[in-house]
Amino acid sequence: MGNAFQDQFLKLGLTDQKKVKKLKHEQRKKNKTQQTETTPAAKQQAAQLQAERVEQDRLLNQQKQQQAQVKAIQAQIRQLITQNRQTDTDGELVYHFVDGKKVKQLYVSQKILAQLSQDKLYIVKFDEQYALVKPDIAEKIRTRDANIVIQHNTEQNAESEEMYADYKIPDDLMW
Repeated sequence: MGNAFQDQFLKLGLTDQKKVKKLKHEQRKKNKTQQTETTPAAKQQAAQLQAERVEQDRLLNQQKQQQAQVKAIQAQIRQLITQNRQTDTDGELVYHFVDGKKVKQLYVSQKILAQLSQDKLYIVKFDEQYALVKPDIAEKIRTRDANIVIQHNTEQNAESEEMYADYKIPDDLMW
């Protein structure tokens, strides 16, 4: 749809089709340049939005890296436990230990019970189950995540053993 004045000028012969096209072209150029021209405030606002987006992206990437690092540590722990767990632990003797605020129990053999009482084996939490590993492996696991290794209170045991050094309890005594 053309402009009413342009149509009238064309009918009267005051202008020709070339001049009308040229004028429309110039008007489009003018409108386009007006749209693309931005004020300093708009430029500043655009720069601020860009900076906010960059900051959000940086934080999101940081979170993703932390999550990937946690997954890698969990995979390392799982690998340490699966490769180094004691497999011949089943027995008929009950070994009680504290996990958090709960007292748990494991059925172990006499040999494993002796190793647990001498801190030659440690209990680790593994996929909602418990596994037995050697002290060096337990220390490697503890460096990655201290909550997985069920600690023995060796300091308290040492103090109590000093007090009762004269009173030895036989190892074969079971309650």
